[in-house]
Amino acid sequence: MAEQKKKVVRAPSKSGASSKPRGTSSGAGGSAAPEWRVTPENKTKATRLRIFAGISWAVAIALEIFAIFFLLNSDRRARLGLRFGWDPGDTGFPGWALTMLIVLFVVIGILAVLGSFLWKRANDLDPASKKDTVRFFVQNQLGAIITLIAFLPLIALVLANKDMDQKQKTIAGVVGGAVAVAAVLLGVDWNPPSIEQKTIEAQWDQQRVIAMTGADEVFWVPGGSVYHLCAEVSPLQQTSTSEEIFAGTVQDAIDGGMERLTKQVQMEINQCGLPQPDDMYLEWEPPANFEDLPVQEDAPVLEPAT
Repeated sequence: MAEQKKKVVRAPSKSGASSKPRGTSSGAGGSAAPEWRVTPENKTKATRLRIFAGISWAVAIALEIFAIFFLLNSDRRARLGLRFGWDPGDTGFPGWALTMLIVLFVVIGILAVLGSFLWKRANDLDPASKKDTVRFFVQNQLGAIITLIAFLPLIALVLANKDMDQKQKTIAGVVGGAVAVAAVLLGVDWNPPSIEQKTIEAQWDQQRVIAMTGADEVFWVPGGSVYHLCAEVSPLQQTSTSEEIFAGTVQDAIDGGMERLTKQVQMEINQCGLPQPDDMYLEWEPPANFEDLPVQEDAPVLEPAT
């Protein structure tokens, strides 16, 4: 086992009353089963990301409105062309307007996807509960919904525009449709996070930790995103710049802002000098029969950190 260099301190417990485990009054190995909940820090981060997503979507819709009321409206389009010395389009839809329309389709698509990406990240930090079906759907699929709002009216009005010839409608319709489809597909959350799923993942992590170390005790550093099997692992001792390492339960780690157990489990088993566990505990995704698995209680017990 590697020499421990950094100071290990006990993390303050914020759990209060113990949460209910998988159908019993205690979790794996007698520990209270963890319950995932958003931390104030992550709530603030999620709010900030949602504001940025909203700004991105608002700009996209503003560009859509500009295209509808200035490019597709013959009078305003003519005045815009005359102001900049372009063809006012007295005999049809001018080329500069078609080019600008295509550029706007692309920019709207980029802004819609950017907003969706930021919104998904916010949902991962602060997910909805599946118990509220409507909110769960809207919150997780809002990116796709906003994208449809930003594209469908514009595409419909392009196809119905009387100033554009068939070739121009085909070009604009194909480009707009292709960008819209791509942006909608990227805006859909195909595996939306939920409080319930994160709780299951936390309980699976707890069972894995107890199976591998013999205790519901993990280690992490401030500003990190994952917790570890022991304090001696290289990500904590060498990679992290923090001089202190926190020790606590899986629930304490969640309350400290950690998202999950590290995926470098096999490396940490070796670095911590732990016996090799059953292969199923190396898998980070909870098994389909997680609720029916027996509680692991015979793992070797290590000395707790002081």
